[in-house]
Amino acid sequence: MKKKKYIGLIVIVSLLTLILIGLIIHFLNKTPIVLYEYYINDNKVSVPGKHLVSYDCTNGVEISYDEKELTYTTNNLKTDSTCKLFFEENMYDYINILGYSNDSIKDNNKITRDNNGNSYYYGDTAKNNIYFNCSDYRDKNTCEVWKIITTEEDNDNRYIKILKSSNLEVLDKSNNLVLNKFSWNGVKEEGLSFENSSLYNLLVAGYYNSHNNYQYIDKDNNIHYLDFTNYGIKNDETRKMIIPKDYKVSKNTNINMSAIDFSRNEYTGSSLNLLVGLPNIRDYVLSMGSSCMDKNILNFNECDSNSYISINNGMWLMNVSSLDNTTVYRVLESKSINPVYPTIEYEVVPVLYIDGNLKIVSGDGSETNPYMIAY
Repeated sequence: MKKKKYIGLIVIVSLLTLILIGLIIHFLNKTPIVLYEYYINDNKVSVPGKHLVSYDCTNGVEISYDEKELTYTTNNLKTDSTCKLFFEENMYDYINILGYSNDSIKDNNKITRDNNGNSYYYGDTAKNNIYFNCSDYRDKNTCEVWKIITTEEDNDNRYIKILKSSNLEVLDKSNNLVLNKFSWNGVKEEGLSFENSSLYNLLVAGYYNSHNNYQYIDKDNNIHYLDFTNYGIKNDETRKMIIPKDYKVSKNTNINMSAIDFSRNEYTGSSLNLLVGLPNIRDYVLSMGSSCMDKNILNFNECDSNSYISINNGMWLMNVSSLDNTTVYRVLESKSINPVYPTIEYEVVPVLYIDGNLKIVSGDGSETNPYMIAY
């Protein structure tokens, strides 16, 4: 009995010894691996950036980076290690990297890509908030909050399209009240075009240049003297960031078209070279995401998705109806999109293109922590 027990112990010890030897051989022959973590402008992402500025590796591992080929190799790798790679990217690259990330990161940011490879935001919880039009870009308390609509590239130039998160307001010196609704055009006429409208003149001469005595004639032919000093673009530093660009408007704005048809036509539509614009139909329908793309524009109020674009009492769009060239499109709080006469007064939400080479220096794009930018 004792002999059998002794033999059993020998077998167990032998097996354990063989397992231990096997493990030792496995670990001696195992190629060590590196677990990479990627950070862009201090935000953790699922894909690497382009411009590596520093790294932090365990176990003394070193990184060699080829920025031209966008490849990196490890040195002094003796055991499994973790490397945190820190990249700094301009706004255009950073937002597109988010747009090409995994589904979890895209869903968290409410960002996706269109068929042209541009990244755009959607939904009422999108992390597309950005501090802009600041008196002092070192102090967020002097800034307005704007929304990033999309990235765009044109002849190797890179842009970010942004939208004011609240409608335009201005001091009316005529009665010392704040005016917040405007006509798209002062008169009803054929051949309407945004660049020739009275609203575009107000946005450029009044808003962009912070005119302190801009003359505005309302729909009842009353004259108002508007002071944009505290309501317009605040300084030349901000104006330097704004890029005049071709704003796309649909070639065919047939009211019987679906949202997806508008979206396609808008991208390839005619161009208006502008300094300041308005949202177009494409901007609005994409801000709802993809779930309502099959809906007819006139039935868009049936869309059950939400947008980051806030509408209180109707908002002007940039599109002229191609059916008669005498009406222009507006969006109501109910999400209805339809053309009306341009002399009606609705809210105005300025849209701008800014330089895609601007850097994001802080923030995560959320409402409580918008991106802060700088050159």
